[in-house]
Amino acid sequence: PAGGWPAPGDGFNWETVGDRPVNALGLAFDADGRLWAGAKVGVTRLDAPDAPSAEWVELDPSRIANQVLPLGRGDTVLSAVSTRLRWSTDGGATWSEVHDDGGYIFEEVPPTSGLPADLRPGHLLAAGLEGVARSADRGATWARLPGLPGGAWAHAMLLLPEGHPHAGRLLAGTLRFGVFVGAPGEGGALALERTAESDPWTTGGRAIEHIAVLPTDGPYGGRILATGFYNQQADNRAFYSDDGGETWAESASRLPEPADGIPGDAFLAVVGPGSAFAVGGRGIIYRTDDGGGSWRVVGRAPVTEDGMTVKELVVGPEGRLYAGLSLAGTALAWVVRTAETVVASAATPPAAPDLSLAVEPNPSTRQTAARWRQASAGAARVSVFDARGREVLVVSEGHCPSGEHRVEGDASGLAPGAYLVRVVTPGGTASGRLSVVR
Repeated sequence: PAGGWPAPGDGFNWETVGDRPVNALGLAFDADGRLWAGAKVGVTRLDAPDAPSAEWVELDPSRIANQVLPLGRGDTVLSAVSTRLRWSTDGGATWSEVHDDGGYIFEEVPPTSGLPADLRPGHLLAAGLEGVARSADRGATWARLPGLPGGAWAHAMLLLPEGHPHAGRLLAGTLRFGVFVGAPGEGGALALERTAESDPWTTGGRAIEHIAVLPTDGPYGGRILATGFYNQQADNRAFYSDDGGETWAESASRLPEPADGIPGDAFLAVVGPGSAFAVGGRGIIYRTDDGGGSWRVVGRAPVTEDGMTVKELVVGPEGRLYAGLSLAGTALAWVVRTAETVVASAATPPAAPDLSLAVEPNPSTRQTAARWRQASAGAARVSVFDARGREVLVVSEGHCPSGEHRVEGDASGLAPGAYLVRVVTPGGTASGRLSVVR
């Protein structure tokens, strides 16, 4: 940028997570809101991330873990150790090696329409140095998907979600051969197929590092975002696709690193209908609010030491950004997070000056209520949105007379975290914050 790079820690209020640094290389939350890290000290877990005295519990500490995926409430856990995938079925107490192709990105297949014939909800996918593999038995055995050429290195993976125009399609991004999509192979089994040559990843020495998808109910209708780079060029690049990954357009903005930077991925974290963050190895944080069309610098992670890099970026259940910091050698770096929630820019109805919304009780464990007053009779919709801007609960919808109104909703099905409650009326909209705790 013309004005220079932000100093470490600029743009957000950062705080450390847990009682000590662990050098996290991968981060994931389980269904109970516990934070897991694949780290230099092995797989570690933080049972109460918000507690000031929370201690990291070391699991399988004799091995460096590059990535981790807890399934459900964390009874079954996958971790990547070098080129091997390890598996625990007792919450991390004991481990065994189950797959020798490794895996840098894991995904559990959710209920999704449009899945290939041999891919079912509950199956697992792993992308890594030797390609993409599938497990039909929760991680016990694995089979590699055909279609990737040797040495392709599947560095990114995305299964398009329910509600997407291409729901059930599998995308794999590689560091040598561009983007591949899932397609029926021999006998109808799932295989990977290279996209059209017009795709900008497939020519000119382009590579892809990370893929994410925007909410399907937002203004960009499930647009796919990607970051990558060109061979022999230092800048990270941003791309987007509106046709399920078949073709891509390049963003108007690059994602460069400082001159003193260390080359690294540009990690992606979606936070709303058209909004996402990206962070490079030296911690420069970019944000888009126009579906990836352009990106701007909004801050920097606290990369305070020489050789420190950012290795992961995720959004926590409470709506805050978490970044895994890493140091080379024997030194360890902290997991950090923003003290504030990251609020997405979303296309919302205009606010009404005479409309207000109260949410009670707040925080809530189960039942919550929304109270508002509307000046004129008409349809009113009260719904709850998560930290990524997705509508997760409709509390009430229907015709309401003018005057005061109060409706109750059941929040017991929501994961602990920060939410936005919104009421939309003929006269405008009003919003209020809701915290769900257990």
